[in-house]
Amino acid sequence: MLYVVSLLPVIFSMNKLICTMLIYTYSFNELACGGRLCTCLVYLNDSEQSQKESAADNDREGEFSGGQTEFPEFNTAVEPKKGSCLFFWNCIEKPGSAGYHKDMFLNVDIKLRHAGLPVIR
Repeated sequence: MLYVVSLLPVIFSMNKLICTMLIYTYSFNELACGGRLCTCLVYLNDSEQSQKESAADNDREGEFSGGQTEFPEFNTAVEPKKGSCLFFWNCIEKPGSAGYHKDMFLNVDIKLRHAGLPVIR
């Protein structure tokens, strides 16, 4: 039997912080697939900042301000850029790493807590 963690679409509302989160729980270890190994965020819109940084489209205004994905442990935030994605592992154990096997218990990498910062415009 195949198990898939469903997509989690997030629509940002104006001036609202999407709480700091780690989209992973230890209960995922009970799934036949062995847990949620990674996250992939796909950005569907450009922010004003990403538009300014893009040489190809610098005559076009960004669709909103804010909305970065913040990683507080690393004191950094990723700017939304239309068509780009952000991939990261949710667990300390990763496929291909020494000692990894598909039936092992997966430990959350808490350093990868992240938050959606408020959309300002």
